[in-house]
Amino acid sequence: EMGNIQGEFKAKDLSINAGISHVLNERMTGGVLVQYVQSTLETYSSNGLLFDTGLTYKSEDGLNHYALVLRGVGFQLSRYYDGDDVGKMPVDLQLGFSKRLQYVPFRISILFHDLNRWDLRYKSPLDEESSIDFGGEEPNEPSAFGESVDNFFKHLTFGGEFLIGKKEGFMLRLGYNHQRHQELSVVNLRSLAGFSAGVGVNVKSFILDYGFEVYHQAGSTKHIGIRVNLNDLKKKQIVD
Repeated sequence: EMGNIQGEFKAKDLSINAGISHVLNERMTGGVLVQYVQSTLETYSSNGLLFDTGLTYKSEDGLNHYALVLRGVGFQLSRYYDGDDVGKMPVDLQLGFSKRLQYVPFRISILFHDLNRWDLRYKSPLDEESSIDFGGEEPNEPSAFGESVDNFFKHLTFGGEFLIGKKEGFMLRLGYNHQRHQELSVVNLRSLAGFSAGVGVNVKSFILDYGFEVYHQAGSTKHIGIRVNLNDLKKKQIVD
């Protein structure tokens, strides 16, 4: 409380995911993802299980894809301490669209997230004026229209993917999350908060993905994923 240093402690978040998808017909694919999540703050820790499920639909020419996803449905296995309130699950209903350009090896995607929670605006107490008012003019409040436009774009995440090579075996990805950029940027400092990038490598039946996201000046998150085409593995076993 008085600013005295009393020691150090660590905080850590962990998520381990495993998922599977299945082709329902020539146009539709369904999938489910199971996540074990753990949060540790000093000597307090909590963990839980989350489930994601979704459907994708592709156009006849295969260039356009549409997706409907429900994320974050689950339950808490243990609380931070005895008597702690039950954790609220981060349920998120999403609608996605991606388009592969016909003559250019590039795919653009738009994700509409938090459809179940429209108002994403957050008013930080740091934005309030703390100086003494000597009769100066009050700062202009943002218009209702401006706030509505800002709130709309906070629901959107934009992405782009370059497909490199004859067999498109190397993928370079870029992304932008407007909500994250608006809420986690530092005032008067240039920030990459909300921006993300990654690469993917396709080797036979395996796809290795790596990505990182900038959340704040204090740090970023990194992701590693492996995707396996089980149908290709089955075919190889039959041939052998």
